[in-house]
Amino acid sequence: LYAWVRGQAVNVSAVATDTIQLQDNAPPNNLSISIANGASYVNSDTVQVSVNGTDNFMIGEMLLTEFSISTPSSNDSRWQSYLTSPTYTFQESPVGAKTIYLWLKDTSGNISSFSTQDSVTIDLDKPDTARIQIVTSDNDSTTSQTVTLLLDATDNRTLDSGIAGYYYSEDSTKPIVDSSDWRSASGNKVFSTTLSYKLSDGTGVKTIYAWFKDLAGN
Repeated sequence: LYAWVRGQAVNVSAVATDTIQLQDNAPPNNLSISIANGASYVNSDTVQVSVNGTDNFMIGEMLLTEFSISTPSSNDSRWQSYLTSPTYTFQESPVGAKTIYLWLKDTSGNISSFSTQDSVTIDLDKPDTARIQIVTSDNDSTTSQTVTLLLDATDNRTLDSGIAGYYYSEDSTKPIVDSSDWRSASGNKVFSTTLSYKLSDGTGVKTIYAWFKDLAGN
């Protein structure tokens, strides 16, 4: 710190100084982490992560790992610049339940005394069976424009997440995964439903297409 004194004649004294060392011995705390905005399932081994924490001064670095470890050393090669929205790519087998652990280090080198974590399940497989049937008296023709549809699908492998939605249309264009026209399903691994559907105007052959998606978005 620097100080000067001014007299009534506006004469200014020589400078006086004193120094003090400001120390930071407190590690970051209030750590939080969220994978894919809190989703339970994802369909990629690279995920978006939300990271947060507090520090008396400034957080400088973070360490994200899928391997549970004790407090890392300050020179661990996995430390990286602190970001609140980083991505993380899993290194082990990219399917099944995964956990990411977070450590924070401030600019003084203090490392958080504990980690925090979040988990997600990676499902890379689309539903394994899908079927639609137009139900009529002979399952071949109808004189009514309104028909009954039978839809069923399975997502039944060990690490599969379950059927989350279904979509049907006379348009053969594959729908985008976040279309508002998807209808919600229960999330069970075996799905079946019946519903009424009004065919488009005009006679002739009509084709209805159906798609199913799982909880991971496949």
